[in-house]
Amino acid sequence: MQKDNSSYLGLFLIGLLVFGWLWYQTPSQKDIEKEKAKRDSVARVEKVRNDQMAAAEQAKAHPVALTDSARKADSANTANAERQKYGIFYTSHTGTGNDIVIENDLLKAIVSAKGGKISSVELKNFKTSAGTPLILKPHTLV
Repeated sequence: MQKDNSSYLGLFLIGLLVFGWLWYQTPSQKDIEKEKAKRDSVARVEKVRNDQMAAAEQAKAHPVALTDSARKADSANTANAERQKYGIFYTSHTGTGNDIVIENDLLKAIVSAKGGKISSVELKNFKTSAGTPLILKPHTLV
């Protein structure tokens, strides 16, 4: 193997680049303090959340008897929370799950009116090995 100055110079420049990049990428003291403040604020929020969850667990462990007016207010809050959760689809959420039958000469499909989910499909021109009509269930339709 031949030793020449250009190989040494190349290795020196690569090392210089690596050390320069490492020096440039180290965070400043200001960045370190900013990250520490962020971690501290997240820890405080998590502590408050954990305290609230512990208080909720404590409240569940010792339930308080509700009066009629409190029950009505609670049901109103629940209804409002569901309206918030489902938005414009609230009426569909509270509706009944009637089935709609779509049928032609090839197939018969049963679709739920609540969500439009296909309940089952019967293929009229096909039979199972037992000779019964071929009915596809939802887990086979996916």
